[in-house]
Order: sequence, then structure tokens, then C-alpha cells
Amino acid sequence: MVIQSTSAVGTIVNIKDLEMMEAISDRTAKAAQIFIGSLPIISVYPFLQRYFIKGIVLGSVKQ
Repeated sequence: MVIQSTSAVGTIVNIKDLEMMEAISDRTAKAAQIFIGSLPIISVYPFLQRYFIKGIVLGSVKQ
């Protein structure tokens, strides 16, 4: 896709907007990536928890 005119491109209206965008550090972006990446695991685990428990019990040492 090629943009033919500059009217379709957003502009920064205020200098404070630019400062806020620069304030987002790499650490914040990395934390957001980790959080978003863990959401599927956290949402699926409760439904599969019984299978995890069965596997742990079957693999345990019985005396």
C-alpha cells in the first residue's frame, strides 16, 4: 500500500504528545509484551488444570 497524499498521515498536534510517546521506555514495552504473551496461557490453564493434576499424581513416587 502506497500513500499518495500526506492528508492520510497522522500528525502530532502537541509537543506534549511527542514527549509522552518518547517517555514509553523499552522496559515498559517489554513488560507489555510479556503480559500480552502470558494471557493465552492464563486463560487456558483453568480449563486444563485437571489434566495437569492427573499428570502430577501419576508421575509421583508411590511407596
